[in-house]
Amino acid sequence: MPIEIRKATEADEPALEQLFRLAFRKPLPDGEWRWKYAGNPHGRRALVAVHDGRLVGHFAAWPTVLWKNGESRKACSATDVMTAPAARFRGRDTPILRLGRSFFEEEEKSDDPPPFVFGFPGFRHREFGERFLGYRCAGEVTRFLAEIPELSRQESPAGEQLVISETLPAGYDALWDSIRTSPGWRTDKSRGTLHWRYHARPNRYYRFFLLWNSARSNLEAVAIVGFDGERALVAESLVSPGNEGRLSLLFAGVAQNLSTNGIVTLEARSNPNSPVGRLLSQHPLFRRVTSEIPLEVRPVHGWPDPDEVARQFDYSAGDYDVV
Repeated sequence: MPIEIRKATEADEPALEQLFRLAFRKPLPDGEWRWKYAGNPHGRRALVAVHDGRLVGHFAAWPTVLWKNGESRKACSATDVMTAPAARFRGRDTPILRLGRSFFEEEEKSDDPPPFVFGFPGFRHREFGERFLGYRCAGEVTRFLAEIPELSRQESPAGEQLVISETLPAGYDALWDSIRTSPGWRTDKSRGTLHWRYHARPNRYYRFFLLWNSARSNLEAVAIVGFDGERALVAESLVSPGNEGRLSLLFAGVAQNLSTNGIVTLEARSNPNSPVGRLLSQHPLFRRVTSEIPLEVRPVHGWPDPDEVARQFDYSAGDYDVV
């Protein structure tokens, strides 16, 4: 029986959870798949391969919006590319190859094609994407590490300026407006998107650190932090253009708050060419280390050049599933 390629539906969820267990040799937490796909405010973009009535492959992406200078284009980040072990065979008509090619054919034919599809794959998926699907490397994700005890001794916000929450206030909207209209590409960080990404996610906990001005009238910067043992990872660091220095104050406040919780290291990930990345590169307490995590780009209609993406894509750790 030939392999059928079709769009994934919510009815496929139980079979896809089973396929995930087979492909990655670990189960998904309860509710994770539904949150990731059915709950995404930007919709679902996924294809499945069906053979003899069984799902044997899946190729998907997190849809989002890509902002640059106040203008938006649809975009997506490849994720959960997988096949059943029994369906991994060599040849020119494998399920995963057909899925990948069908996915990009749909993107290229759409009325509003994205400028590029991006991802942060492991070695095996990177090799496959570059060899068969037209992906190109746009550089390596940069990690910045600081020790909590040292960072907590830096100047920190006054008590009323730093607010710790589990979601974002309405005052965040003005901050996001200033960010989305600035140069460079970034994925959608609107309040609704971040609420889905961090507040609504099951089985994961994130802390929102909000830095207000002294009058509590303007929200100046936001850090969203996830946790992994003794490490805290900054999933998002958001600050109005030209005020990146305020993040140093915010990070010190984050460190002071976490120092009593057994957290030893604070990690941020950012494009070193972005304003936030330049701040972290110059910060005396953050050290830059290699990650061996590639940023892979698949241009659509031959644009843009990966070198341009490397210069202008202001990615964050939250743009891929690491926390």
